[in-house]
Amino acid sequence: MDLHPENHEISGTEVPGGPELPALGTPQVQCLVPALMAALALHSVGAVFEGILLGKLDQIFMAKSYLVTSVIVSLYEVLYAQRRGGRLELVWGGMIVYNISRIVQFSARLWWKGRSGKREEKAQLKLA
Repeated sequence: MDLHPENHEISGTEVPGGPELPALGTPQVQCLVPALMAALALHSVGAVFEGILLGKLDQIFMAKSYLVTSVIVSLYEVLYAQRRGGRLELVWGGMIVYNISRIVQFSARLWWKGRSGKREEKAQLKLA
């Protein structure tokens, strides 16, 4: 194995002592790009919602949400991805499922907290 970097592509096609990896421009890697981009875009939205909920000190809900998300992603991996050959793009599909699950749960929680906050404000206005 030649360990001189000048003799290798910069794409990281070979890891010393590890398996040979496909070059970045190959069809095997290119088919991952849509799933990877979707997963990363959705992750940023989920991270914003997560930060808001953490700022509101809603840790009990967050703990339950992490459990629900783990179950959902595990079911996806076992019932969908594994049955279709477990290809790498399907694994990234699991990351998309993970992020969509978080976004749905977190946005529903924020909507619910906002809704209950408005009810409390209306009740206080009626008392005044």
